[in-house]
Amino acid sequence: VRYDMNWTGMAFGIVISSTLFMMISFKVLFRGGVGLKTKFKYSKLILTLGPTLALAHVASWINEGIGKIMLSNMIDLEATGAYSIGYKFGMVVAVIVAAYSRSWLSFFFKNINSEDDISNNKVVIATYISIIGLFLVSFSIGLIGPKIMKILVDVRYANGSSIIMIICMAYWVNGIGKLFTGYLVQNKRTGIYSSIIIISGILNIILSYFLIPQLGMTGAAWATLFSFSFGAISTILISAKIHPMPWFTFKLK
Repeated sequence: VRYDMNWTGMAFGIVISSTLFMMISFKVLFRGGVGLKTKFKYSKLILTLGPTLALAHVASWINEGIGKIMLSNMIDLEATGAYSIGYKFGMVVAVIVAAYSRSWLSFFFKNINSEDDISNNKVVIATYISIIGLFLVSFSIGLIGPKIMKILVDVRYANGSSIIMIICMAYWVNGIGKLFTGYLVQNKRTGIYSSIIIISGILNIILSYFLIPQLGMTGAAWATLFSFSFGAISTILISAKIHPMPWFTFKLK
């Protein structure tokens, strides 16, 4: 803004800050004794899993942004602006889910690789607790978000508050799916993971096409929730098939 660079200033800011933190991260890792050398078998695994996971993330970003693109084309820019602001409030849940899913994976792989009943039981109980915990957080944000938005945002965009709860629930469902993604990675089925996300994106486009003309921005939000639900349910069902766990026979201790 100071140098009148418009959107390029924001882009440069993101690149510079990301590069700076990458350099700091490498420095901290090297000081901690972590090097860049790796065994060939791990390099092969990274090259095998990496592209499909990268494709999945790109498809996920497209899936998240498709509603805004279709709203701007099918309704108007004001509706897109209101939707974008409401979506940002809902994405507070997305940030929490992303952080939690990263910590979850370390716990998950540590226990799932043990391949014993005690560890499996621990993963199942932790999964149920995580689902309930994420729901409580998501629902709370969905209740509080509209009130905060109406205070902070211009009245022209205040109607975006109507989608906050829907988006919060969408990312809660997405978070449930992420709890089961590890089973696909563990069994080297990342191609299935990518396919689920791509199909979810296509479903989002189809639903948005039919729902936006009828419901406006709310239709785009519902399309997001339904497509995320499809992705989560598909991930859960496939994971349960390829890696059975004691989901209904676990023991509380």
